[in-house]
Amino acid sequence: MTGADAWLALAGGVSCAIGGAVGARRARRRHPEIDLRSALRLTRGPWIAVGCMLAAIGAGVILDYSPFLAWELPHLVELHFLAFAGATFFGPAGYLFGFTIQLAFATSHRRRWRIAAALIGTFLGVGIAWAVVTHPIWDELGHAVTDDGYILQTSSESCAAASAANIARELGLETTEREMAERLGTTVLGSSPAEVIEGLGELGVECRRFERDADPTAVAAPAMLFVDHPATGPESHAVAFVGMDGDQALVVDPLYGLRKQTPEHLRARWHGHGLECSRR
Repeated sequence: MTGADAWLALAGGVSCAIGGAVGARRARRRHPEIDLRSALRLTRGPWIAVGCMLAAIGAGVILDYSPFLAWELPHLVELHFLAFAGATFFGPAGYLFGFTIQLAFATSHRRRWRIAAALIGTFLGVGIAWAVVTHPIWDELGHAVTDDGYILQTSSESCAAASAANIARELGLETTEREMAERLGTTVLGSSPAEVIEGLGELGVECRRFERDADPTAVAAPAMLFVDHPATGPESHAVAFVGMDGDQALVVDPLYGLRKQTPEHLRARWHGHGLECSRR
């Protein structure tokens, strides 16, 4: 998630608010008797806006609880998903905002100032919440390293950044969790596989998506694996696979460092999704 994506979504909301005001003026010309109570009966714009907002919220919830569906998203859509989701929500919300305020004042509604204050307060509140969840967290991260040199995550959202740094280390590139979080655009919502691909790509590392039968012996190391975490859900945690030691997988979990895991133990929380990484 980039700052440009966040501002683009908010700018879309403001633009649609202007569009909503224009829509209300047109509705008044077509239906001189229209007011806030009859607006839903006489016009389709508000219904369409509400439908788009509900669709955006529903899509976000489904993808959040179904990472297997999120894995199938095209690269660019996943990379800018928050921008798309934000625009799909803030656009219709902005339209309703502009439509309602314009119509309230045009019809001299007796509570027009209260309506305007409530809508402005709500819009500002949602905008502030949006700014918080899309704010990059790289400058808030620390630096923690195990005795054998592996990088640990210093926040609950930076597992992908720390794992990306460990993968870069395996490929002979020196970087830190903080630097990788800045490259990935990590926010309080974490990082997506597409952001990992782009972030490591800036270091000259090519990452290829793969979907296997959760068999680590078939994976080319180093690779990032997306595994389940009991606190955050399926495929919500990123670890670095750095090779095999006999019949055991060498996995660097940024929560505690390098561990050996049997394929059976790894399969209990890994469903086969990951990124194989190599120097270009």
